[in-house]
Amino acid sequence: MSNKARVYFLANQFTATLISILVVSFLARAIGIGFAAEFSSTKVSISNCPGYLYYRLTTPYGTTVRVDDESMAPTRRLQAPKDLMAFDSRPKSDNDVVAEVDKHFHEYLLTVKQPLDEAIGRQTTRGTVRIDPTLFQAASARSVASPFELLTGSPSFASVYPAPSPVPPYQWEEDDLPAANIVAGDATVVDATTETHSTTNVGPVSEGPATVTEENRANWAEPTALLSELEVLTAPPYNSPWATSALSAVKELVATTNWSDPKLGILLAHLQVLSRPEIPPNIDPEFQTRVRQAAYSLQRRLGVWQFVHRSHLGHAGPTVLGDEQAKLRHMAIAVDGVRTKIAGSSHAETWTVFLMLDELQSLTVSADAQDTQTRRLVARRILDRMRNTSADPQIARFFNSPPLTELRTVLRVWSDEPIIVDELLLNVEQFEAKQDSQHARDVSDAWNALRWSSQETQSQLGEYLGTHYRNANVRLSVSEDFINRIMPNEQDYTQPVADTLMGAEVRGNSRAMARVRVRLLPDARRLRMRLEASGTVRADTHARKGPVTLFNRGLSHYFAEKVFLMDERGMRIGNTDAVAQANTRLNGVRTEFDGFPLLGTIVRDIARQEHDKHRFLARRLFERKVTKQAQEQIDQRVQEQVFVAQQKMREKLLEPLQALSLDPTAVEMRTTEDRAIIRCRLATDYQLAAHTARPLAAADSVMSLQIHQSAVNNLVEQLGLAGRTMKLDEMLRKVIERVDGLDESMLEEVPEGIQIRLADERPISISCKDGRVSLVLSIAELTDGAKHWRDFIVSADYAPVANGMSATLQREETIGLDGQRLRLGDRVALRAIFTKALSRHRPIPLLPPAVANHPATKGLQIGQFVVRDGWIGLAVTEADSSTPPNVAQKLQPLRR
Repeated sequence: MSNKARVYFLANQFTATLISILVVSFLARAIGIGFAAEFSSTKVSISNCPGYLYYRLTTPYGTTVRVDDESMAPTRRLQAPKDLMAFDSRPKSDNDVVAEVDKHFHEYLLTVKQPLDEAIGRQTTRGTVRIDPTLFQAASARSVASPFELLTGSPSFASVYPAPSPVPPYQWEEDDLPAANIVAGDATVVDATTETHSTTNVGPVSEGPATVTEENRANWAEPTALLSELEVLTAPPYNSPWATSALSAVKELVATTNWSDPKLGILLAHLQVLSRPEIPPNIDPEFQTRVRQAAYSLQRRLGVWQFVHRSHLGHAGPTVLGDEQAKLRHMAIAVDGVRTKIAGSSHAETWTVFLMLDELQSLTVSADAQDTQTRRLVARRILDRMRNTSADPQIARFFNSPPLTELRTVLRVWSDEPIIVDELLLNVEQFEAKQDSQHARDVSDAWNALRWSSQETQSQLGEYLGTHYRNANVRLSVSEDFINRIMPNEQDYTQPVADTLMGAEVRGNSRAMARVRVRLLPDARRLRMRLEASGTVRADTHARKGPVTLFNRGLSHYFAEKVFLMDERGMRIGNTDAVAQANTRLNGVRTEFDGFPLLGTIVRDIARQEHDKHRFLARRLFERKVTKQAQEQIDQRVQEQVFVAQQKMREKLLEPLQALSLDPTAVEMRTTEDRAIIRCRLATDYQLAAHTARPLAAADSVMSLQIHQSAVNNLVEQLGLAGRTMKLDEMLRKVIERVDGLDESMLEEVPEGIQIRLADERPISISCKDGRVSLVLSIAELTDGAKHWRDFIVSADYAPVANGMSATLQREETIGLDGQRLRLGDRVALRAIFTKALSRHRPIPLLPPAVANHPATKGLQIGQFVVRDGWIGLAVTEADSSTPPNVAQKLQPLRR
């Protein structure tokens, strides 16, 4: 044991006895250097081989965390012992080693050790690094099982000792995941500095939790959906060590029965590390996708779990809402202050209505319990109004000035609602497992109650729920190339010239050729693009002044540009900048004295001299006119096109959605050098949206579209079909009218005379998983003449089919029926009805014909068409792309 360094973990400071567990021992040989780094009572193994530094932390739950040297590419990971030997073999000095260890220790303290210490209530101390020559020992060479322990040479050791005084603790909110910059809803994982590997479980952290009482009994809701995802990854053909470790930790977490058990905090911190697995880029795409989905499933639960844990430990803030009379007094004072501020404004009446000051004033009269819910709803409505309009800087300044800030504070107090955190756990897991409207409404109610809470920790949890369960459910990405494909082609037009230039009447014709192009301008918060127009103007004119007429030919080149911005405040259009360069040539002179041989010659010579004298001035004037004309034409065309586009958007999209109380909200708009990306949420304030990782678009796509099932289900829910009695064709027509690209030809085979009453809950819904879109109709009653059927469910599966630029959902052969009272004859009759109503001969188009059949899409194809984990993913690629025409079950190399 002379060449082994023992690493101990302090497992529990809530008990009276310190328990030390031996977790790491390693062997070294040849030229490498190994370190036993110690701070406080926790040790970590730090190893340095020639030119390559990393350290390992083996947790009490069998997970090894490895941090690599920053000089390495983040995607480079050791796969075999030989990889370790492939790096630069130049030795490092002791000082270099100490500096690198110290640098990585600081990162380790912030990202790994401090969360673990905070979880068990221990203060983190900052260590200092120094070489300890007494630990230098020669080691005999021998084989080791792990490639991460394969070192060569004579090792030396360094120790990190506790600093005399600790540094100020890092402000790490346990509710915030380390991967907070992950765009929720995206199947992307931020490159982590840690990598996890499953090792042998070394046993529990402590001897046992404190006595379980009713007050501290942990009532975990088992995350059945997450466990299923992880179990798939632990089984063949994946056999994932990461999934095995995560599955074990989650099971141990939900098996804990005591909120006061210190093991809970360490388990949550351990899961926090596991939620960011390092995924090698060269593994099977299907495996990559499943790991990303499972990791994100774990991530979105962690914030809820951590909040519930902290609330039971008393760290989440009180939920007692305070004295009602005090709330009423504070509101009356705040309302009076706002009235005083706006009294002299010409918009005082508008602000009074917008902020509902009269309603607030009337609600301050009584503290009756029955008015509490009314006050809460009014307060939330006003807070929503203030939030939705604060994008305008001028309005934001108004809202951030006293007494508006006082009003907002009291409104948040009024909006407070008690939350039973154990019920929140149950509601989240029931929604994750069933994804039905009732449990979605429970989670949405919790979000509404938490987001406006006056308790900061609760409002943070509300924001967390909104981020992870009300994420964008529609995403569109368009490349610069695709935008320019649909722009008008080069235009060639001729127009007469009738102008006055330097006192001369100019007449003739001009022929202009123009080419328009869009360039994307990188912007992390907006859609920003520049419209560029370039072209030539050829003019064949004659200018008459007095007795002289000059015949000219001119050629000018011009360039004009105009910048467009789109953000949450709408579209803004910049001024048009233009420049022109012209050349003119005198082709001939005609005078009224041409009939007189000598006089005519003299007059023509004088005319030419005058022309040459003013040639440069005339050219500048000509360039100015061309510039002005280019600006006017671009402004006019842009104004016309923007007006038409806004009109279509308002008529086809915004007004129909707003009529259903579905207000599209932009979650993200950004522009890269070659793509414009918009992510939006389609949901009311009482509906959830996307909560799963979306499929990544093909890397070579020119356009991609991802739609989450919640976007469709939210829209259908707002149609008001629940519990309604109507004809079958009428019901289908209501749905078709709301979906662009569908037409009434899809109703041609629907049987007539069928009366239907839909169920009260979730009458029509879709789900997207495993390569299929499933349509479910919940029917309370159906009548066909004298025949009646009650309480049954109709289901149909649709498969994605791509052919060229056509992307459709094709119904599969079988219509599913589920109902306790359905006999064989009933099933035959109902299947005959819905086989026609949901005809296989009428596939559902995903791309509107106007897009699929556009001349600009020639040479393009549907290169990716996937259905999984709640999403439909569609990508358009070049027809000669390596992507096969139908990729419903395949994945391309992925673009973030």
